[in-house]
Amino acid sequence: MDGLHNWPGSSVRIFNRWGTLLYSSQDFGSTAGWDPKAEEASEGTYWYELRINRGNEPISIVQEAGETDYPADGNPELVILGSFALFR
Repeated sequence: MDGLHNWPGSSVRIFNRWGTLLYSSQDFGSTAGWDPKAEEASEGTYWYELRINRGNEPISIVQEAGETDYPADGNPELVILGSFALFR
């Protein structure tokens, strides 16, 4: 994820449709990310849990659909849940 290196220690977990954990990183902003081989992950929908260690900073995330602002709320960790489709 672009810019995630600004929040070291942020983690991600990726699950398949049956809830099996396929990938996990405790410092996701400094890694190359998940790049599974065909035998490790087939085409389909996958779920993720992204935990951003933001301290007391607001965060703005830009996606194709637009920009989402997450104001500082006293919680040092922002949790974002979502899904993505894998095509080969």
